[in-house]
Amino acid sequence: MFGPRTVKYHIYQKSHRFIRRQQRVYRQNEIWRDISTKGQDSVVLHSERLYQNDVVVKYDVEEHRVE
Repeated sequence: MFGPRTVKYHIYQKSHRFIRRQQRVYRQNEIWRDISTKGQDSVVLHSERLYQNDVVVKYDVEEHRVE
């Protein structure tokens, strides 16, 4: 039914940071997906941003990590 895949996927985050706004800490980042050819000399065929976060953090963050 399905043949072998000819591409591979890589999911990762970019631009991760914690910031403070109005006495609250927020986490910001972007989730990206690269689609590449398979094999030793793979080539990225397409990159796309899947999601962008800007959310209130509900857990303690060490102060030196907050911008």
